Amino acid sequence: MHVVLISACEKRALKRSRAILDSYALRAGERAWATPITLEGLQELRAALKRTASRHTAVACYRNEGMRRMCLLWIVGSARHFGPHGHFPAGTTRRKKPEIPSWIRYAALLADAAGQGHDVGKASKAFQLKLRDFKLEQKDSLRHEWVSLKIIQALRTGADWDTAWRRLETQPEREGVPFDEHGLTNVFDAFDFLVVSHHGLFGPRAGDAALSAENHVRSTPAFELAQYRPHAELPVLSLALLHKKLRRLEKITPPADVSIPLYWRALSLIARAGLILADHAISSLTKTKAAELYANTQQIKGQNHRPLNQPLDQHLSDVSSLAGRMT
Repeated sequence: MHVVLISACEKRALKRSRAILDSYALRAGERAWATPITLEGLQELRAALKRTASRHTAVACYRNEGMRRMCLLWIVGSARHFGPHGHFPAGTTRRKKPEIPSWIRYAALLADAAGQGHDVGKASKAFQLKLRDFKLEQKDSLRHEWVSLKIIQALRTGADWDTAWRRLETQPEREGVPFDEHGLTNVFDAFDFLVVSHHGLFGPRAGDAALSAENHVRSTPAFELAQYRPHAELPVLSLALLHKKLRRLEKITPPADVSIPLYWRALSLIARAGLILADHAISSLTKTKAAELYANTQQIKGQNHRPLNQPLDQHLSDVSSLAGRMT
């Protein structure tokens, strides 16, 4: 057969590919070679190119199929220099990517940060005991979303992990909602809203006729605040990631010509959708790695026992990453 070889190599790959091609074919131009060759010889040439290939290598081989056309046989290295049928461009034009609007970036950052902190409250003794003993009452006296909110608010003030949990015992658990009167006035109001509402918006309990701030915590006789102490500490890396994402939120500034409460509310609604979808998607996966803290359990049809599933730190990281991409 008769073949033509075209090199679009760059940098050091150009010198290496030239040395190989010169030993198998005759030059027909600065970056072109042509030669009659057997199938075995062509296979040997391709193998030699592959052995020295790098990300800067790009060599295309065409077979002469008579007077009508040349047929692309293969490309070694990067194919981006060639068209779908091996055509080499006479020139290239680069188009500037349109800039992503700031509100889209900010919504993604909010969802990403909220994903890293949304289930921090699951580190409580009460929640971890519930996961390990499915026969226990499954309704939380104090919702894990609310615990997550209070813990993160304490961490933002500079408290360490243990101090943040101790504050749950000294501060009234029904206080501290920052968005009930004046709406969302800053980025951390929006973040808090995402964390505390990722399972449901604030509202009355089933059967109640009116909204009441008293209804966000179940008032049961068995409720003991001592149950809401940490079962174990989150891994250092997970807490460091949370602090890093919170610092990143500080750089978000809304445009000067917008209504602040409406702006944060709009961003929160978009980010909340991404957070909820990501949480559902990640929670449906099975990850049985050993850990001290878990996010959920596996549901196995026909069995009363539910194995522990998803280490909490991995769940937070995965939801954070997916929520940021989905928003």
